[in-house]
Amino acid sequence: MTVTHICFVGASTTEGVGDECHLGWPGRLVGIPPAANALKSVYNLGVHGQTTAEIGARWRSECVARLPVNGAGAVVFFFGLNDIAQVNGGPLRRPLHRTLAQVEEIVGEAKSLWTTLWVGPPPVAEDRMPVRSENGHAFGFTNERIESLNKAYGEIASRLQVPYLDLLGDFAGRAEWLASLRANDGLHPAGTGYQMLAEKVADWKVWQDLF
Repeated sequence: MTVTHICFVGASTTEGVGDECHLGWPGRLVGIPPAANALKSVYNLGVHGQTTAEIGARWRSECVARLPVNGAGAVVFFFGLNDIAQVNGGPLRRPLHRTLAQVEEIVGEAKSLWTTLWVGPPPVAEDRMPVRSENGHAFGFTNERIESLNKAYGEIASRLQVPYLDLLGDFAGRAEWLASLRANDGLHPAGTGYQMLAEKVADWKVWQDLF
């Protein structure tokens, strides 16, 4: 059955923070055929700053309220970076083992209800770290930690038999991606970066097969 309703679940990079067009990559992605011709309802459920604990508390009820269970609904996850942020030079926001356990629970439950896809984290511009929040806190990200997260995510996805799109290797060496990050805070890209993300997912055969 063709997917007609879809939820994108994540945090600020799903929400589209930093995009001058206020679309983010989900808003750009769903305008690219074949999705543009098939989707009836699209929901961006990205919430700025949330960890997997906060996403875990809300994602199911939000998706149940929006998606049919007859095969026409899908969930796309793009989350987890906030968990591995080092706060004010101290500990990470969440221990990795707790993040991975919760992610496996979330994605496994989603798969039991709807078609589920998972997009992995892209790299950051480390020379722009840390990211300063509005309340003055400093959030540091490293590509080494993102690499560890990405590898663990890929293993979980394989175990759950959920399609996983690994962005890290491709985007790490792309000058236009890094330039887009540096145009903002090093974590959130400008519109050109969100367009790159959208085009990468649009080229993914798993995504195309939804429609």
